[in-house]
Amino acid sequence: ATIYHGVAACDLTRLPWRDGSFDLVITLSPEAQHKAVDLTRTAATQVEYWPTLDPTIVEGSREQRLAAYRSVRDQLLERLKARFLTPMAGDISAGS
Repeated sequence: ATIYHGVAACDLTRLPWRDGSFDLVITLSPEAQHKAVDLTRTAATQVEYWPTLDPTIVEGSREQRLAAYRSVRDQLLERLKARFLTPMAGDISAGS
């Protein structure tokens, strides 16, 4: 599977949607969600919407703005782990 980083909703048409290359598309904004659903209408592709704060709207000091970006990064990392990582046998945290 190919992973595309930083693709804006308006650029989705450049990706190989129609040949069934993707099993799952995760969108982070309502606009991207609508576009992905539209583009995958005839494909066997699951589309998930993960509502995410837009860190560009945060105002304040440089540190406050960086904190907003870091928060989004950390939240996405946790969601990715929860969604895609399977606990390994013998992992002591797997049963808790």
